[in-house]
Amino acid sequence: FGFNPVYFDGKLIIGIVWDKNLKSELKFGDQIIEINGIKMTNYNLCNLVTHDRFRKYNKLEMIIKNSKGKEKKVVVTKKYR
Repeated sequence: FGFNPVYFDGKLIIGIVWDKNLKSELKFGDQIIEINGIKMTNYNLCNLVTHDRFRKYNKLEMIIKNSKGKEKKVVVTKKYR
């Protein structure tokens, strides 16, 4: 999808963003609030590891909260298989 999600400090956040087109939308440390209608704030590390259901999708619709607390919708498509 052009970025790596990371579980840190009890939250799912944006890790490395390598897709140049996403660098303006996603920043390291932005919190992933929701993916495809599923709230990520209710997930813990065990849930994320054992229920990795997002790799099967070709598109993710995410709600992201930046460091200033502002939320926005970001849609990413799978670039690598």
